[in-house]
Amino acid sequence: MTVSTQQAITIGEAVRSKALGYAAKTGTAIDLVVVGGADAKDLFKLTPNKLMAAIKANLSEEEIEALPFPGSRWNDGGVANNNCDVFQWKDPTKGPDTKPRDVSFYVVWSDGTPEGVNVCQEIDWCKRIGKENMKTEDIPSAWQEKYSNPQLVEERLDYLEGRRGTIRTAYKDAVRLIWQMDLVNELETKGEDGKPTDGGCIATMEPDGLAVKVQDKANPQRNYKFYSVGAFLRLNPKKASEQGGSFAALKATEKRPAKTPDPKAGIAVNSIQTPETMDKVGVAFHSYLDKTLANTGAADYALLLKHLTGDTGKQSILTLGGIKACIDKLFKMDMIQSTYDIEKEKIGKAA
Repeated sequence: MTVSTQQAITIGEAVRSKALGYAAKTGTAIDLVVVGGADAKDLFKLTPNKLMAAIKANLSEEEIEALPFPGSRWNDGGVANNNCDVFQWKDPTKGPDTKPRDVSFYVVWSDGTPEGVNVCQEIDWCKRIGKENMKTEDIPSAWQEKYSNPQLVEERLDYLEGRRGTIRTAYKDAVRLIWQMDLVNELETKGEDGKPTDGGCIATMEPDGLAVKVQDKANPQRNYKFYSVGAFLRLNPKKASEQGGSFAALKATEKRPAKTPDPKAGIAVNSIQTPETMDKVGVAFHSYLDKTLANTGAADYALLLKHLTGDTGKQSILTLGGIKACIDKLFKMDMIQSTYDIEKEKIGKAA
């Protein structure tokens, strides 16, 4: 599966327009945080949690939910992703033969605010001033007088590019923090009947904004841990969900996986020895596929296709093909096919 160039450009134009819309709405208010923080040090510096608070204060819940997952691409898994971070865009000022390039939603957003526009404009001035055959009439004379020395211009350019990089990264990390807080707070444990139990996780930002407190829903007063924002962002709540959704399962994602997977951490090869165990694994497998394939526009669907169509997906496809062959063999038995048809019809009527 592939996404055509024209389709990619159409997606890119829509995503870029959306990012500029966010910049227009949040720019002035959020710039109060950005301007003060990008230059500051220590306690007052621009951090993801401060920018996250500013974003939440200036966007509606619907607008926050519509923010693309940082790092998601317009063609994840070969499927068109209309709500992506990285999109294809052709700069109309470069001519019709210009090839489209990858651009980030969060770069457009941060560069599109009043502060972002000012920084980008001054970077452009630094790159043009003192250069032969470069137009400089639009550069304010006061600025040209202030930076008449090439060394001063170079130092200013280094400062501005560093500042822009800080702001761009802060926007992306702030939204990653929003996503991560939601994913961790959605973790829950389930009983053998599949119904939620008391376990799971609670993530809250500390008042000073320097750490995230993660608690065990089942025993929040006793089981908890503080994480720096960076360490918190490195946790893997999706992996924790696969391992039961508990506080302990989330803590286990702090460590990098061992080169040789521990059989106790998941399902080991040949560990299914009974039909009962097969049922438990089969229900989880079916639940994942059913949920993922139900929404072809979601990030999970794109992630699955990206995995299956990549080099690491070859073994998965062989495994899926083997499962299909086994299932086809079972369903050739009239008794099994008949039971399936009857039970499926009951479910349909109950719904």
